[in-house]
Amino acid sequence: MTSHHGSSVDLAASFACPVTPMIVMCLALVGVLAAVALFIAYNSLIVVPPGQTMVVWRRFGTVAGTVRALESGTHLVNFVTWAPFGQGPFRALSPDIPPLACPVPGSSVFVDPDRIEVMSSDGVPGTANVALELRVTEWTAKDLIGHTVSFRYKTCVAVNQWVSRHLGKLSAKMLCWYAEVISLLNNKDLIDELNAELKPCYLEAKRISLDPSGIIMHPQFAETVGKEINQRRALELQSLEFEAAERAIKLEMLQAQAKCEQARLQAETERVIEKAKVESLANRASSLIAAGISPSNVANILVAEIAAAGISRADKVIVGVPQGLVGLKGVENVMAPSSLEGFDKL
Repeated sequence: MTSHHGSSVDLAASFACPVTPMIVMCLALVGVLAAVALFIAYNSLIVVPPGQTMVVWRRFGTVAGTVRALESGTHLVNFVTWAPFGQGPFRALSPDIPPLACPVPGSSVFVDPDRIEVMSSDGVPGTANVALELRVTEWTAKDLIGHTVSFRYKTCVAVNQWVSRHLGKLSAKMLCWYAEVISLLNNKDLIDELNAELKPCYLEAKRISLDPSGIIMHPQFAETVGKEINQRRALELQSLEFEAAERAIKLEMLQAQAKCEQARLQAETERVIEKAKVESLANRASSLIAAGISPSNVANILVAEIAAAGISRADKVIVGVPQGLVGLKGVENVMAPSSLEGFDKL
């Protein structure tokens, strides 16, 4: 057992080598070189996101100062010779664009300028708040050299002038109509006019939008419009009251006409009834006379019938009876014999 353990230790010692300062220096040098290589690789590896372009420029060499564009993807560039150019004149164009990237041609950007001072055609001041959807046109890396003013600033100036010029053709009341303003700003001819001014910025307008409160007129104008609205409402209310009174008068006239027509119809009905009664009495009198009764007796009979009919329709009747009718002057006076002439022929 002791001999076996001693042989194991001798075998391990045979493979061990002494650590010298030279080995330490070599290892340190290898570490430094590896770190430098990683540093160079890290700074030389450029990743351009999709839909973006990165511009780099050469710092050293015979072609120093030249620029080139890197499309979307991963690129290995010598960071010592080449350096990022940045956004150049595209700086601050849109917050969605990374700091060192430029918008790729054909992409869309959204620009929201500050409020624009406008003056209506009838001299009322106000402000307009518009926003633009822009398309990036074709450009090359060389096109970005020599611009000291950003494209965003140039775009905002051009849009301000364009909006003020065309909204100034509308009256203050028309400027308060959202549909009218948005239709004017998106007119194809006017858009083409704006795009001609944006061409040096490699941008073209696709659509102009307006906030719901995008047009704000002077407070004095709002007060005037409010008074006009109140006056118009007062006139409309008076008109409604007049129409209501006119309808009431017409209704009263129709009711009066209806009453008159009803009275006329009632009178006409009564006249027809009376006429029928008269004709009936005349026919009855003619038939009685034709039967041989004297006209005076016929008249008495008809009077008695009319009186009896009136009494039958009355609620209370007070009858005055002549003395001769009840025989106070004798039975012979109840009816004279001459008055019975013709009754035997009934």
